[in-house]
Formats: sequence, C-alpha cells, structure tokens
Amino acid sequence: MKYAFHALFVLLISVFCVLLITGCGKKGDPLPPLMIVPEPPDNLTYSLDSDNARVLLSWDYNTLSDFNNKRYAEYRSAAEKPEIKGLELFRARLMLSDDACRGCPLDFARISSIAFPISEYREPIEKGFVYFYKARYYTDHNILSQFSETVEVEFQ
Repeated sequence: MKYAFHALFVLLISVFCVLLITGCGKKGDPLPPLMIVPEPPDNLTYSLDSDNARVLLSWDYNTLSDFNNKRYAEYRSAAEKPEIKGLELFRARLMLSDDACRGCPLDFARISSIAFPISEYREPIEKGFVYFYKARYYTDHNILSQFSETVEVEFQ
C-alpha cells in the first residue's frame, strides 16, 4: 500500500512537471487582427457660390488607389479586404465677434456621410460666422481614417 501511494505520488508529480514544461500550446501573445487605416482625405478645399450664401466643399480620392489595390496583398481573400465606402464630413462654427475664442478647442459635429465616389458637398452658411470643416474616410469594416486638415471659411 505504501509503495502504491508513493508510485501514485511520483506519477502525479511527473505529469504535473510535463504539463508545466509543455504548457497549453501558447506560442506567443495574442495579436489583434490586421487593420490598415486609410490615409486621410486629400485636398479638402472650399469655394463660395456666386450668391455667397452657400459653401461648396470638395476633396480628392487619390489615396483610394493605394488603399484599395496595393496595401492589402496580405489578406487571404477578397472578402476580408475592406474598401473605402465614403467620407464623413464634420463642421464647427464660431461667431465673428471680437470676443470669440480663436484658440479654444472646436466642437465638431458630423454633418453628413457621403458615399463614394461623390466628391463634393454644398450647404448654406450664415453671415457673421467662421466655419471649420474636416473629413475622414470610412470603410465597410468600420475602419476610420485620421481627419483631414481643417478648412476655415470666414463669412462676413
């Protein structure tokens, strides 16, 4: 009996040591899924309509060819490859008064989601305000690009 207990104890210690050394098969820390973020929209510009009551914003989609064609060679299938579906446009505005805080952080709000390949947006503006616009791409996998440079429209 004593020998059987001793043999069982040695067997359990041996199994424990083998499991401790081999582990659970973990090869390394888990990695997040591959996610390449598109470049921000290029050349966000504005112009005022002839009656100066509307602003026309336009941008270039020239970063799309790199994003949609070249940078996703490492994806295993076309179903996994995200594509840019459109652009989100954001606006903030300040009054043109002397006491307006020009250096303060701006409170941007999303004003529109524009589907690809549309590359312009019009909206009415009011006198006495400074408007700030910025944009970012979104993909079908909900990946968002960084924001474009901010465009400032002063309308007196």
